[in-house]
Amino acid sequence: MSKHNARRQAIQQLVSTQEIRTQDELVRQLKNRNYSVTQATISRDIGDLGLIKVGGFYRLPGEAPAPAHLERTLRDKILRVAPAGPHLVVLHTNPGEAGSVGLSLDRLTWTGIVGTIAGDDTVFIACHSVKSGQQIIKRLQALLGDET
Repeated sequence: MSKHNARRQAIQQLVSTQEIRTQDELVRQLKNRNYSVTQATISRDIGDLGLIKVGGFYRLPGEAPAPAHLERTLRDKILRVAPAGPHLVVLHTNPGEAGSVGLSLDRLTWTGIVGTIAGDDTVFIACHSVKSGQQIIKRLQALLGDET
């Protein structure tokens, strides 16, 4: 196996088993494994491997993050949960974080959620019914440790 292929295989293994946020982290991890690489090389490898960022971490295309990781994203990024009518729940996040919250909810496939729409700092959750909306709110509040 060529050094090129071995390095790419190491990258795939790293992003599948660790939470790698930046190219610099990936460079450090590879250097720890005795690969001499630059950020430019890693950038090319990321593009060629088709790596994507999910919840702020590099992942292989089509690789679903674990539910625990997705729930941690929700816990870390949701500021407030509020009902907004009979079939709608609104989540507030810090600016720029709503997209990853919406994607995490979509990937968790919780029963009762029809879909999500995310802006910059707000996520709308469309629910199947009034009851499912109430259940989603309770589940999110429990996740956030706010069971009022």
